[in-house]
Amino acid sequence: MSRNGKRPGDAAVRGRKSRAAFTLIELMVSMAILGLIMAILFSIFEQVNKAWLNSENRVETFTQARAILDLLSREVSQAVATPTITFYGKDINDIYFVAPLNTDSGGLADLCEVGYEFDPNQLTLRRRFTQSANAAWDFYANPAGWWRTFDTSKDVILADNGILNVSFYYYDANGNAITYGVPVNKLPYSVVISLDAVDSRTFARLKLIPNVGTAWVPITNSTLRSFSTTIYLPNSSP
Repeated sequence: MSRNGKRPGDAAVRGRKSRAAFTLIELMVSMAILGLIMAILFSIFEQVNKAWLNSENRVETFTQARAILDLLSREVSQAVATPTITFYGKDINDIYFVAPLNTDSGGLADLCEVGYEFDPNQLTLRRRFTQSANAAWDFYANPAGWWRTFDTSKDVILADNGILNVSFYYYDANGNAITYGVPVNKLPYSVVISLDAVDSRTFARLKLIPNVGTAWVPITNSTLRSFSTTIYLPNSSP
């Protein structure tokens, strides 16, 4: 021990301790590197989350559209028309027909009046239905206007949360478009159903904005999906 009470190695120990500490510049560089790593990780997470949401939205849109098109295809394909039974493709958004549909748990089929109506203002697709046992049944008695007398208790809203358009187009055997002004006693050769859909998140945003001009275009650019199917009516006349 030296005369001043300090051991000879104390100065060396203090030197090593001071050299082991971080300088302000080193801390700032470390924080900058850490911030850069965090920014990269956040960007990756955001991209993965966005891709997941897009995939989830796409699956939702496809599922809803496919379910509606499957139901429409199954029922429209069974439509019949005779000298006493009419078919009415009223306009681009509404269709009315008579078809032998399964109406009970026993698997028995019965002639039913069926209508599909898409409201472009409310963005809803309604299925209307009357079976023969109902008092409203009258397509034989009133072939020109039976579609006005549906049993309203059977009305069902099939879609009100993502369907932006449902359109019906009618064609003859030569591929020529048919326009119906009144109910007719002959079926078209084929019916093309076109459907535009978005996911429920996009639809909720659209409901907040009036559809004026192209106001919806920026919102639906990446989410709008269009579907179509062609139904050939086996009961149509050659």
